Amino acid sequence: MVNVFNREIKLCACDKFTSDYYEKIYGVTQVPDLPIDEGAKTKKKIIKPPPHNGFGSEEDSLGSFLFLVPKVPKKDYKKFNDHSNTELRYLAKFENPSVQDMDRRFIITFHLADNKISVYEKNERNSGFLGGKFLERSKLKNPSSNDWFQASEFYLGASLTINKHKFKLMQADESTLKFMEGDTQLFPCADIERIQKQIQQMFEGKAVQIRKVFRRLDDDKNGRLSYAEFKKFLWESGFKLNEHEITTLARRYDTDGNGEINFVEFARFVQGSDERGE
Repeated sequence: MVNVFNREIKLCACDKFTSDYYEKIYGVTQVPDLPIDEGAKTKKKIIKPPPHNGFGSEEDSLGSFLFLVPKVPKKDYKKFNDHSNTELRYLAKFENPSVQDMDRRFIITFHLADNKISVYEKNERNSGFLGGKFLERSKLKNPSSNDWFQASEFYLGASLTINKHKFKLMQADESTLKFMEGDTQLFPCADIERIQKQIQQMFEGKAVQIRKVFRRLDDDKNGRLSYAEFKKFLWESGFKLNEHEITTLARRYDTDGNGEINFVEFARFVQGSDERGE
């Protein structure tokens, strides 16, 4: 027993070095009074941050939780400089709208510089809703993954819950589509090489069925299909592609940019022959 600040403390055991030292120098064998597992590690208590209450940004709120003195959230300045003017813009609508919301349209912008999202509502005449800012530019979490929204989650046909509103992405502007096609690792839905390879594999053994579907959809017999007809053709032919993959494929075979697909060229590619849908 030792007295430390008027408190009696009992020495229960010592490490091997200390035990060997006492036995060698003093001939005293240290017998532990209590078993101590030196390899045991204390389990740290994990404190989870409270849910965001909606005031301010979640990043600022986390600063108050993680630090005694709140700090400004860190920025990735290299990414900010590289993509300061890069914005992905999509036309969207409510996925399951009520009757009064059916005609409302929104421009959803994903800012690659800081992974923030802003939403602008288009002005529609006689809709009963004023257009303008719907959501301030802010960094949000995807409720389905409970992680920050990433650029790869934005593609045509995607359903996203943003600020408790469920949107469906319908269209994208030309610069957005070109950017996505230029970074196929981040946006696999815009990888034309992968899609064409998938189409060729799915086309095998279905030539007769494909011709029948095409003849039925090609009313004027000019060998061209509109985007909507091309989408219907792919689905009826059994090609399981999402909205963005179909758009990527349609853009590849819309040779003159008039919104019609050159089906002759498409059929020649996937069959590797002079098939013209005749």
